[in-house]
Amino acid sequence: MAGFAAFWREIPSYIDPIFFRLGSFEIRWYGICYFLAIFVSFLLCAWRVKRRETTLTRALLEDYYFWVILGVVIGSRLGYVFFYQWSYYSAHPLEIILPFQFDGGVRFTGISGRSLNVRHLTVLHRPSRQDIRA
Repeated sequence: MAGFAAFWREIPSYIDPIFFRLGSFEIRWYGICYFLAIFVSFLLCAWRVKRRETTLTRALLEDYYFWVILGVVIGSRLGYVFFYQWSYYSAHPLEIILPFQFDGGVRFTGISGRSLNVRHLTVLHRPSRQDIRA
């Protein structure tokens, strides 16, 4: 069992984080996972709305997923800044909100990290009785 545990710990060192590369354009595994998670959960929720298993409407569901995607993007950036590179970004605070780096030319650095719980989004938009009946 100790051999398996050692093997399991070393798996990340053998996996390339880049799924696809075309020149300087890269698609990473975590981006694919985020996309698939949001896309599949939206399809499942839309299927439940269509079957009338919930009181949500399609429009309200789309509003929720807009906020989910926005929360993932903002939360990912802030998580990366605060948990992994705080010493750098505390010295370069403008780069927290700009997804570009300016050293050696301008380049897009992307976003990694955290997500926002959908439950918190209900505080932003509480459905009215008209939304539920529509």
